[in-house]
Amino acid sequence: MNYFIKNTCQTKVVLFICFGLHPLFGQNPIWEQTNGPLGGHMSSLALNNSEVLFTGGIGGVFRYTSEYGWTQTNGTVYAILAMTSNSNGQLFGGAWGHGFHRSLDFGETWEREYPINPELNYIKSIDINDDNDIFVSTQGNGVFQSTDLGDSFIAKNIGLSTDDIRACSFNADGHVFAATDSGVFKSVNNGNSWIEINEGLTDLDIHDIAISPNGDIFVISRSFVFRSTDNGENWTQLIFDESVLKIVIAINANGDLFVGVGSGWVHNV
Repeated sequence: MNYFIKNTCQTKVVLFICFGLHPLFGQNPIWEQTNGPLGGHMSSLALNNSEVLFTGGIGGVFRYTSEYGWTQTNGTVYAILAMTSNSNGQLFGGAWGHGFHRSLDFGETWEREYPINPELNYIKSIDINDDNDIFVSTQGNGVFQSTDLGDSFIAKNIGLSTDDIRACSFNADGHVFAATDSGVFKSVNNGNSWIEINEGLTDLDIHDIAISPNGDIFVISRSFVFRSTDNGENWTQLIFDESVLKIVIAINANGDLFVGVGSGWVHNV
């Protein structure tokens, strides 16, 4: 059995896998474990506009609907450790060691990028902006962008001082922010060039990034949570237990901030 926890205190369902969740602001959440999926360790989630949930991991990709519950999608898919969906419900995934995959038919079939690009073998995160540009964050090869739903990719690394990229996020102005092992970088030209924005960060080993509806930017390292209210020009450390291992950060449509932690428990600050 996998360990899925469902947050039912918001209108939209939020699921987090295999780690506890700290809501930094907002209501006390109500959590319940879901019935499945039964496919081994799960590491990624994607929610499409129809509120159909997809999760990927060692056992492949599973789909959840209110009518049928959890079902495994068709096709041979490696362990999908990063996944996202665009506004059309098309799915894009990164299989650790096996590159970029996509499903253009609601998860019914999956295909890998061809010709195979070895620089996309180790994908940390896949993020899509409002123009359907796909940004792929990799370990060891930087950022890649596709403007044709994954038919082709171009490296977008000018200005980056590292090739270990953990995640990207986008603000309302279309600026791109990248979380890396050397801090945070910003692009104001859709990834064509990057500038370092680390003023106020006391830990540059940044693991995830999220942007709230009001434009505030939040990033996490293993020990700290930081916020910027001026588009990344300055960062302030938030009060948060430094001893708790931090893994992932997320913000819902209401602006509530959540931090996934490695201790396996849920706590409301």
